[in-house]
Amino acid sequence: MRRALKYALIVHALVSLPLALGSQQAPPKTKVPAKPPVSRQVPATVRTKSRLPAVTPARTRTPAKVPARSRSAVPALLATRVIILESGSTPAASTLIAAFQQRIEQLGRRATITVVQVDGAAGRPAALRTQVDLIIALGSVATTVAATDYRDVPAIGALLARETAASTGRAASNVLLEFPLDVELEYMHRILPDARRIGVLYSTSENARFVQVAQVAAKSIGLELVARRVTSAAQIPAELRALAGNTDVLWGIPDEVVLTPETARAVILTSMRSRLPFVGLSSQWVKAGAIYALERDYADLGAQTAELAIRLLARPASRVNETVRPRKVLYSLNVRSAELMKVALDESLVRGASEVIK
Repeated sequence: MRRALKYALIVHALVSLPLALGSQQAPPKTKVPAKPPVSRQVPATVRTKSRLPAVTPARTRTPAKVPARSRSAVPALLATRVIILESGSTPAASTLIAAFQQRIEQLGRRATITVVQVDGAAGRPAALRTQVDLIIALGSVATTVAATDYRDVPAIGALLARETAASTGRAASNVLLEFPLDVELEYMHRILPDARRIGVLYSTSENARFVQVAQVAAKSIGLELVARRVTSAAQIPAELRALAGNTDVLWGIPDEVVLTPETARAVILTSMRSRLPFVGLSSQWVKAGAIYALERDYADLGAQTAELAIRLLARPASRVNETVRPRKVLYSLNVRSAELMKVALDESLVRGASEVIK
C-alpha cells in the first residue's frame, strides 16, 4: 500500500513535468532567425544615429573603485570594457553576471560591463564597434553572434552545454556546463555502486562522438556503456524497454530528441516501471522521478569566467583557445525514487546533497 502511494505521487509529479522542463533543456538551440526583429536604441551613454540591429537597451554596470592593495597582483591598467551578449535573461545568467563582476574586481581589474540582448540578427551595434576589450557570450545564440560579428575581439562563450562549431570555429575560450566525464562516472559509482552496465539513448552525431569517448572512459574503470541510437522520438519507448532489460542505470545526456518535455513522461515512467534508476539532467528531472542529477554552481561559474577573462586579457594577441568546466559539483537526490527502486543511499550522500526530494 505504501509503495503504491509513493508510485502514485511520482506519477502525479509527471503532470507538470513538460512545463517545468521546457525552460532548461540543454544545449540551447543555435538556430538563427532569418529575419531580424525591430531595432531598438541603446541608452544615451552609447547613443548613435545609425540604425541598431536587434538589440534591447543595454545595462551598463560600473563597479565601485577597488582598494589599491586589491590591485597589487595585477598591473595597473585602464578600465576594461566588457560587453556581455545575452540571448534572453535567465536566473542562471543573472547569477553568473553578478559573480563575474564581483570576481573580476577582486582580481584587480577595473571593468565597465555592458549587457546587450541579442537574437542572432547579423551586425554589431554601431555604438559598440570600437574600444571593446572582451566579449562574454552567454548561450549558444549569443556565441554564434560573437563568432560572426566580433571576430576581432577576444571572446568567451559561457553557459554552453558543450563546445559547438561557433565556439570552436574561431579563437575563443569557453566556460562549459558539461562536467568532465570522470566526474560524471565518479558520482554515478558513489550513488549507485552496484551499477555496472550504463544505458544511454542518443540521437545526434555530436552525441555519437561523446558516447564513443564515454565508452572508453567507462571501460577504464570496469564499467560498460550500452548505447542505443534513435532517429525519432517514436523509437524511444521501444529502445527504453530494450535498455531496461539489459542495464543497471539509465544515464540521461543532453539530446534534443531523446530528452525533451514531450518525451519526459515516457522516460520517467519506464524508469519507474522497470525499477531502472534514471540519472537526470537537473533538479527538475529529479523532482519528476530521476534518482539524482549533478548541478552547477552558477556563481562559481561566473568566478571561473572572470578568472579566464584575466588570463585571456593578459595575452590578447595569442588568442589561444581555453576551455574550462565546472569545478564545483552539486547534486540533488530523490529519496522517494531510491526507495521505490530498492536503492540504498548512504546517509552521507543524503546529507551532502544540495536538494533532497522525499
